[in-house]
Amino acid sequence: MSENGETRPGADRYLRGMALDPDLCRAAHVSRDARFDGRFVLGVRTTGIFCRPVCPAPTAKPENVEYFESVDGARAAGYRPCLRCRPTAALAHPTAHGTAATVMRATRLVADGALDQAPVGALAARLGLGERQLRRLLETHLGVSPVQLAQQRRLSLARTLLQQGSASVSEVAALAGYRSLSRFNTAFRGAFGAAPSTFRLVSPTPTPAPPADYTLDLESASPFDGDAMRDFYALRAVPGVGAIDGSTYSVAFPMPQGPVRAVLTPTADGLHARLSLAGPAALGPAVARLRRATDLDTRLDEIAAALGADPALSRALEVTGPPRLFGHFDPFETLARAIIGQQVSVAAARTLAGRVAAHWGTPLGPLAAVQGVRCTFPGPDALAEAPLETVGLPRARAAALRGLAAAVATTPALLDPPTDVDAWATTLVKLPGIGPWTAHYAALRAFAEPDAFPAGDLVVRRAHAALEGLEAPLSTSALTRRAERWRPFRGYAAQLLWNYAAMQRPA
Repeated sequence: MSENGETRPGADRYLRGMALDPDLCRAAHVSRDARFDGRFVLGVRTTGIFCRPVCPAPTAKPENVEYFESVDGARAAGYRPCLRCRPTAALAHPTAHGTAATVMRATRLVADGALDQAPVGALAARLGLGERQLRRLLETHLGVSPVQLAQQRRLSLARTLLQQGSASVSEVAALAGYRSLSRFNTAFRGAFGAAPSTFRLVSPTPTPAPPADYTLDLESASPFDGDAMRDFYALRAVPGVGAIDGSTYSVAFPMPQGPVRAVLTPTADGLHARLSLAGPAALGPAVARLRRATDLDTRLDEIAAALGADPALSRALEVTGPPRLFGHFDPFETLARAIIGQQVSVAAARTLAGRVAAHWGTPLGPLAAVQGVRCTFPGPDALAEAPLETVGLPRARAAALRGLAAAVATTPALLDPPTDVDAWATTLVKLPGIGPWTAHYAALRAFAEPDAFPAGDLVVRRAHAALEGLEAPLSTSALTRRAERWRPFRGYAAQLLWNYAAMQRPA
């Protein structure tokens, strides 16, 4: 791409997955080309600030600028985020985190609190890596060590709490995982260039909240469609576990630190979240889980650009707009519901899941019920030997669900975000009653896995056939081959086809 905005041959590929070329990055920044937003950030040495390539601030001299593949790399180099273009709200999925699936999985586990109570070696073991190899991967793709990545996630949470909550600086430090207030102050100054107290934006009439209740505004990287969120969860909310009231979705889900109850209301910029926790240690991981389940960190224009290269999907995009991957908040619940939902409608699966939750769900304990949300979906230990036939599950599906529960109880790593979705699905289908559709659908909804693709889904096949003008849908194997061109966003392609099919149904 030249200074006047023309694209250089190979520039797009170069900035997607290879070492950053300063000339290409500067050309993208000078032209304010939105296609490169989220693929790199630039740090200005004279101000100590890092920005998005589309930032409207005056362009600094070339000798005063350096480029980073990720927000984490810029922060590790000592830069703080620009308050004008807000680069931390422009995280792409997955280009801002590097292209390696293992790196994406590592960042998700860190966001879920994997390093809060365990060493780096334990995280590496969960990823099937050596500790040194994990460090090298993160430093290559993100420019940070695992510990630095965890620290940056904690500091980002601390800044959000300071700006939106009424907690004191010392309380925020504790919530962010710092045992020493002085260490927190030093780290915060290093990341943001100012003391924590300068970021406090307390409402003129703050409402005191109990120690385990928090209210946050979670920004989305793209404009947020609250109607789409309402429609998704209204159809799938499990009685007792989730409920819709207007556009607000209330849901309970388990975390290693204790149960979480969330009340989510869409805004133009993302979600207004009211969280009730069993303890403050769950706050950071719960926020990460919320962001993942509602796909807040994805730039939908990136998805549209990638899928729009296919003529059939381009026609679907003209009708529906780019899709967002809404999902569920508890991976085991998602896997269980994928089994429950085999060969029945979404509404019927919801009813059956509600019966399972009513009989074996985990009460919220000290957390108050809201809108009928009174329990989390039962965990694997509760279902491994449960007589599921008594609540209406057919014998084969009941056996499959018990088998899944027993497998997860003995191998918890099955609930870790997959490094390779096809390999993960291959492992899962070895369990009785689980086929490729169930495995890929579960990955889509449990982990917001962008490349999961339930190719055997009849609605997906029919929608694709209609867009291609085919007399009959492609076979599962033929559609799988056809979907190779949609990688690494086959999951978004599936959601796009579902959305398109829904809009073609008679009112």
